[in-house]
Amino acid sequence: MRCLCATLAMCLLGTGAMGQAFDCKMTSRGFNGFVGERMLFALDPENSEAYVYDGYIAHLHDDPLKVKVLKSSADAWKLKWHLEDFPIANGEATGLKYIATIRPLKLTVSIKAFLGGYDNYIRGSGTCSHYKEE
Repeated sequence: MRCLCATLAMCLLGTGAMGQAFDCKMTSRGFNGFVGERMLFALDPENSEAYVYDGYIAHLHDDPLKVKVLKSSADAWKLKWHLEDFPIANGEATGLKYIATIRPLKLTVSIKAFLGGYDNYIRGSGTCSHYKEE
């Protein structure tokens, strides 16, 4: 995943953006996963751009996913993305919507995942560290 973190950081740094990259260790508070153990975020608040990457995105898309960014508060950013054809039990697939709130100053993230066709959702949270290119 070390190489992937560098790829994620390059999504912003390669374009000359003054963003930050975060490596977050996650805890899922739901059943059957849907929130990865590790998530990588690249955030460029000045240009309202962000990318996210985890094991699920790697499985479905290979590369980091550009996501929608909204200012949530003075020190928090809300990120939204959707994964199509997410595999679930019995060979079925559904859409999976994510909403994450990242707090760069506190180095924390919280996440909700909504499975298409189901009423409940999965929560997760994590602590992050700044990614620094070595």
